[in-house]
Amino acid sequence: MRPSLRLLWDGISHPRWTFGTFLRTLAKYGMPHFENNYATRGPPILSPSVVRDWSDGRWGRTLALGAGGLFCGFLWEFWNFWAGTKWVYHPPFLGSWEHYRYFEMPLPGLLGFIAFGIETWTMWQTTLLLLSPFVEGERRTAADADVHSYACL
Repeated sequence: MRPSLRLLWDGISHPRWTFGTFLRTLAKYGMPHFENNYATRGPPILSPSVVRDWSDGRWGRTLALGAGGLFCGFLWEFWNFWAGTKWVYHPPFLGSWEHYRYFEMPLPGLLGFIAFGIETWTMWQTTLLLLSPFVEGERRTAADADVHSYACL
């Protein structure tokens, strides 16, 4: 198969096939790598990975990202509390949990900010991988920029 607009369209219009093929490849061969990257095996496509950290028993990155997400959530809700026009949350499915709040958000809403920290870092790594061919000078991969991603928290 050669990359083409037709292949792109088939992948977009048949997501079940696309994700099924990727998951079967992942299960059978492990994480795919970029090949022919400076005549050596390139970095894994999803590199570095929070999931790989978990499988290796390393929790530091996950804890740092979750703490960063919680800190952002605290600041956003702090600013929301004092805003003239603000969000007020009343999810009906929380029942009595709705009355336990930090600022205007019910306490269970904190869990979403933990995931937000991890998602933000994942998008940063994806952006680095996508833009790395267009950056002149020393080639940097997402793994090289790992230290810089912690500074963004």
